[in-house]
Amino acid sequence: MADIIAFGDKHKKIIKIAVGWFRKKTGAEIEVVHKDLKCCGNPVFGAIDKLINHAADSIDEKWQRRVVREFGELFLWILYKDTAYRDPAFWILYQLLEHADEIKEDLKEYVKEPQDWYVNAWSESKRHTAELIEKGRIPGYAKALDESIFTPQEQERRLRKVKRK
Repeated sequence: MADIIAFGDKHKKIIKIAVGWFRKKTGAEIEVVHKDLKCCGNPVFGAIDKLINHAADSIDEKWQRRVVREFGELFLWILYKDTAYRDPAFWILYQLLEHADEIKEDLKEYVKEPQDWYVNAWSESKRHTAELIEKGRIPGYAKALDESIFTPQEQERRLRKVKRK
């Protein structure tokens, strides 16, 4: 069960190492990629970069904000710089826009406003925990119920209890 809920930690570390290696080997340092996209002459890539950064800026948690910005920009930069991927990327974008109405309809149930994003809800729940600890309603080591929902180990324990019944 833990693999289903908390599968990400091991994989995140592997991805982080791989991305670091890739950046080192290609000269795709974070600042270089960011500057290239900010100054790129292609209006399509420039517009997508603005969206990536707007989304990142809408995330309350520093770590997740950085990951969205850095991975989003790195992926976009690869598409922009490597001519082998540029044509397929434009074709895919064009197809997405050609079918925009249909795709938008399918997206409706998934799209949330930034304040309702998982990471921002988690951030708010951590503030709630801090408030409850400060007021003495829960001990310093505890989490508010709403924050515990975002803790895979606690959810796994709860699921195991339900499974036994």
